[in-house]
Amino acid sequence: MALPERFSLLHSELNGFLFATIGAEENGAPLSVLSGLTRLGIDPWAEGARLARLPREAAARALAPLIARVGKNRSESEVRDVARHVAGLLARPGTPISPGSTGVHLRWPAVSIFCIGIALLLALMAARGSLPWP
Repeated sequence: MALPERFSLLHSELNGFLFATIGAEENGAPLSVLSGLTRLGIDPWAEGARLARLPREAAARALAPLIARVGKNRSESEVRDVARHVAGLLARPGTPISPGSTGVHLRWPAVSIFCIGIALLLALMAARGSLPWP
């Protein structure tokens, strides 16, 4: 079973874009696209998927005002340069960005075996009287 796209961090076509640095926090730590969009109340994965469908220059134009809102004390040309760089990290148009193509797949037989193992362990402990509760 594939996890929902919002949880699909492993092998995502959007990782380069989402984790790209667009500035610095007040404490000097890097500020990522993921953090910046989240602060603006925008779903980073949905926005990344939307922008990936646009031509690079259009994606950069759409990103510039967002980057300007989360970045402090930046010139307009610096914001445009960062937006162009980040737009270049988006998946190419036509690349499928879907929950089925990204993320972690749980294997139900493995989960079932694990649960059965825990149940057997608890039954054995109960039979021996060594459960930590009465």
